Amino acid sequence: MAEQPVEYRPATPDDAVACHELMWASVTDLGRRQSTALEGSAADWWRSSEPLHRLLAQIAAEWWVAEEAGWGRLVGFARS
Repeated sequence: MAEQPVEYRPATPDDAVACHELMWASVTDLGRRQSTALEGSAADWWRSSEPLHRLLAQIAAEWWVAEEAGWGRLVGFARS
């Protein structure tokens, strides 16, 4: 199966939850592979980390997302 091309665009505050969910998937995957799994779900952790993510959305000098072209599925993000 061929990989979908990726498109990049500046992120918006509406991307905060999707970025959090992608980060959660990455962190929990790493945790499982290192036998340090996290408890809870992305939604559980969002409740306590939402203020931080909303602040970062406002103050980031740069914030970009990568999406599968044509699908809009988030596959990566970067923020500085």
